[in-house]
Amino acid sequence: DVNREPYEFDPQLFDGPLPDWVNTHSVRVNGGLGTIARIVAEGEPIYARRLPVSVGRSRVENFYKPYHAALRMLLAQTHVRFGYAVLLDFHSMPSNFGARGGGPRADFVIGDRYNTSCAPELTRLLRSQLENLGYQVEINQPYAGGFITEHYGRPAHGLHAVQIEINRGLYMNEQKYCKTLKFDLLRQDMVELLKALAENTGSWLAGSYPLAAE
Repeated sequence: DVNREPYEFDPQLFDGPLPDWVNTHSVRVNGGLGTIARIVAEGEPIYARRLPVSVGRSRVENFYKPYHAALRMLLAQTHVRFGYAVLLDFHSMPSNFGARGGGPRADFVIGDRYNTSCAPELTRLLRSQLENLGYQVEINQPYAGGFITEHYGRPAHGLHAVQIEINRGLYMNEQKYCKTLKFDLLRQDMVELLKALAENTGSWLAGSYPLAAE
């Protein structure tokens, strides 16, 4: 999971002792969802047996690190070209797991690390556009953003990162793992969301300039 620290390793997943410098006690590790997840969202184990530590380290070297190297390069190039960069970190979430009060989960959850990973104006724009499209939106609950938004979001320096969780029930049959008829509608709405973001960049970006000047 590239939305974790590189070495959030779960001791229950690996066969053998882990190096001292590995993070084995984060909240995500304790929940079984470290850099290499041990369980799925419903709590079921993913692997039939423990993994060698060498497998974990190999995955970090061959997949995790190249991903983040490419992401850093894209952000740097964009920032140099335009003076700012926006990272939209899209994820999907189960439709009913961990919903507030046991009820249905929101359609979208926007995570900005509690107003620290992007300009507040960007969060407000994304929320208003999604609500205008008819979706129910939550901010930072239950997902405020992970390693990516925390690590790359530096709004004072013109780097804005926001996590967007999409309810899987909007576009797929979660039992059969297949798209539903609503998939194309959601895809078109995401196109409209990106158009609105591009067309209104000046309005929300202007609100972040005082922060950048500080």
